[in-house]
Amino acid sequence: MSKALVSSRETDVVVVGYGGAGAAAAITAADLGAKVLIVEKAGQGGGNTRRSAGSIRTFGALEPAVEHI
Repeated sequence: MSKALVSSRETDVVVVGYGGAGAAAAITAADLGAKVLIVEKAGQGGGNTRRSAGSIRTFGALEPAVEHI
């Protein structure tokens, strides 16, 4: 059985998991001025998004990305 990590931190939003949805939620909340805490069990983000697509899609420029999506 693993040991529980107990910590106390004040925050506005807690995002559990940093896959595609968690990343979008955390970024949006931070952009709106919220203090965000991300809790992720893996060593790196990506979650199910990483598994299903192989990686998180990134674009170098905003306009082509919007056109693509």
